[in-house]
Amino acid sequence: MFWNWRKRLILEKVDSPEGKELQRLVKEIESFAPTEYRIERAEYYYNYATIEKYMNPLLALLRLISKNTRQAEMGLAQARELFFALKRFWDVNSKVSMYEAAQDNRFLLKYKELFSLFYGKAAPSHNAIADWLESIRLEFKAQKSGPS
Repeated sequence: MFWNWRKRLILEKVDSPEGKELQRLVKEIESFAPTEYRIERAEYYYNYATIEKYMNPLLALLRLISKNTRQAEMGLAQARELFFALKRFWDVNSKVSMYEAAQDNRFLLKYKELFSLFYGKAAPSHNAIADWLESIRLEFKAQKSGPS
């Protein structure tokens, strides 16, 4: 994947069902995502399709993003799904547990940035995202400590 001089997204031709699905998802996402973040989406997300082990986690993440185009109306369930999908994408080798990811400031910044990059002004409020993260942290903290 690369950008031409007019900054139009051009996906490499991938002769596989995954490549065709990736092209469809990117086209769908680019129809509603803010144009000012097009380069960032390509660099931080779409480019990873060229690395085989990232393809399936990337597709899962992009499927969720493409199906939730109105993020201002997103609830905790969809926010959790995005959290899990983003964690699987950024940690393809599963070196970090979900609990550790929920505590990792760098990962949490990526999670917050995801909303800006893909939804722009239609993204949920910072307070809503903070509330979701707190719910996710509490859930994993409870799981880590085990039953009472």
